Amino acid sequence: MSCTNNLKQIAIAAHNHHDTYGSFPTGFPDSVVSDAGNPEFAWNVDLFPFMELNNEYDALGASKVKLYEILNALGDLPGSTPVSGYPTQYQGFVYATSSFLEVWNCPSSANELFTSFSDGSFTDGNGTTYSNRYRRDEGVARATYVGCNGRNSNTGSADGGGIFVYNKSFKFRDIVDGTSNTFMVGEKGIPQSDKDTPSWLGVPKSPGNTIPPSCVTSTVAFPLNPGLSNPNTERFSFSSFHPGGGQFAFIDGSVHFISETISFSTNSSNLGTYQRLGDRRDGVPVGEY
Repeated sequence: MSCTNNLKQIAIAAHNHHDTYGSFPTGFPDSVVSDAGNPEFAWNVDLFPFMELNNEYDALGASKVKLYEILNALGDLPGSTPVSGYPTQYQGFVYATSSFLEVWNCPSSANELFTSFSDGSFTDGNGTTYSNRYRRDEGVARATYVGCNGRNSNTGSADGGGIFVYNKSFKFRDIVDGTSNTFMVGEKGIPQSDKDTPSWLGVPKSPGNTIPPSCVTSTVAFPLNPGLSNPNTERFSFSSFHPGGGQFAFIDGSVHFISETISFSTNSSNLGTYQRLGDRRDGVPVGEY
């Protein structure tokens, strides 16, 4: 129930973003397309003001500076560095990225996501106090919910038909297969030891504490819950600690449990139901699932 409620809140926030700005957030924006080493805040952060995470949004500085500008200023300080060891103007950012945000984490996965960290308390310029309940693992915010990137074999720059892709934003009218037939957000329960543990912060990979696109989006090009036998498959896939499947929020705002036995096909001319649910524009009726 908690996981369902989390996904519902994310979907509602995405709808409110669309009502306010006329589109869903860009999956992973890129204002410096000539240099892949300049990470931007991902789609997740754009939803913070619609999720009662305004304090975290302000602490990140997301409305004022680019993520790469902050990371360049912070350099390669390791996660073991006390927050007081960071430049004063970025300590709020460090606390925000150290926060355990319940709405972005399924309770079944929470114990897999954090190492212990405590540095007393900190009050930012807006008077918000962050206490030592905040944790951090190498300065990267963790999540177990990622956006649907479509059905590419990876989550790179190509538009794979999902709702959250590289440098594009979409409107309701772009979901030609129907909002009740298209994934928006799903679970990703990769263990902490994997280099692509999910996050809500931003992409692409860069020097400093940031992450690749596979951490904020996943693809339906591989089955749900493929297992750890193939790390390159696991890193791009949706996965969950729920027995037998995973939870997904659809673009219409509904949340459904998807069985890991859902129809999946390696035949590109006859896609399975799972793949069709991940593509906003494939034009094929979904049917029962």
